[in-house]
Amino acid sequence: MFGNIIINLLKIMRMKKIFSLFAIALFAISATAATELFNPATAFIPEGGTYFAPNWQQETNSSATYDATTGTLSVDLKSQFYGQWQAQVKLQHDVTFSAAKQYTISVKFKSTVGIGGITLKMDDNAEVAFANQSINLNANEELVYTSEPANGVEGNNHVLVFDFGWAVPAQVTITDISIKEVGNAVAPPVVEHPTAAPAPTRDAAQVFSVYSDVYTTTVTRGMGSWGQSTKEEEVQLAEGDKAFYYSNCNYLGWELNGNTTIGDMTAYPKLHMDIYVAEAGAIEFTPIWGAEALKKYTLQAGWNALDIDLSTDFAGINLANIYQIKWANMPATCYIDNVYFYKPVSTEVDNIVVENHATKVIENGQLFIIRNGVKFDATGSVVR
Repeated sequence: MFGNIIINLLKIMRMKKIFSLFAIALFAISATAATELFNPATAFIPEGGTYFAPNWQQETNSSATYDATTGTLSVDLKSQFYGQWQAQVKLQHDVTFSAAKQYTISVKFKSTVGIGGITLKMDDNAEVAFANQSINLNANEELVYTSEPANGVEGNNHVLVFDFGWAVPAQVTITDISIKEVGNAVAPPVVEHPTAAPAPTRDAAQVFSVYSDVYTTTVTRGMGSWGQSTKEEEVQLAEGDKAFYYSNCNYLGWELNGNTTIGDMTAYPKLHMDIYVAEAGAIEFTPIWGAEALKKYTLQAGWNALDIDLSTDFAGINLANIYQIKWANMPATCYIDNVYFYKPVSTEVDNIVVENHATKVIENGQLFIIRNGVKFDATGSVVR
């Protein structure tokens, strides 16, 4: 009998141990489980929450509706669109982000035709990261997109943004919208940026600037959503000197003036850019004028000052119709600064008066003028 009591006690102790381990496992699972925050029943398209403007000409044929019962967002695109943000749909919700937490967003897409370059933004706030800028759909195939975890930003305005700016006419349905809190915020890796590029010294009167802190820029610039993996961040390299830092690079496009011509660049047929790379390599570049022709340029480690003769390097270019510029086959990371068109330096001798007692001479293919025993070069500078 005593032996049976001992056996029963051992069984009870074993069961308690198993229960304790089970409880610990449940606690571990609950501690790491994601918390669903999105409530489809309270979501809606706010007033002014749609914007459809092919080539930035707003139209009213396209539309979007939201069914709060099923949590289905339906988008009816009636036009061909030509750039990011030309076909926006916003969805109001009641999720508040915390900077101390990380979040993911997940949605299911389905389109009647193939669409590329869909942008999904976690919040309609400039400081909140994009979930993705290059979601691509195949016709009549469901695609479940789930973002990588992203740190929250305080002060979100509770608006999801979908953009179909590169779409053709199509009907798109978006279901299974989910916003989850997945853990504590993670500090981003620290990137040690290089020193700034040498400041340009070219006369501002000879320059048409696209991006530079030295020259006044009159055109707008934005990174196109062309399905690239490249990520863009503007960083400060020195006091009053910013540059664009690119990571996870494959290719990159700048859309200028909302994809309209920046003007007639016939008088500015040369283009300058400063590119920094950590290791020697190469990059391909082309302006886009209704056509394009990528050309490879060699890069040394450090800052590279590229000066490109557009008329020579790009046969048939229409300098009056440049509206985009593009880089391809890029290094994994790089920096770009001081992008501008400029006029070639005049080779005419127009600032030296040649009098009777002045003499023009050619030495080693260079023009010099000797007057009153003083020797000048073609710019008027004293040589001897």
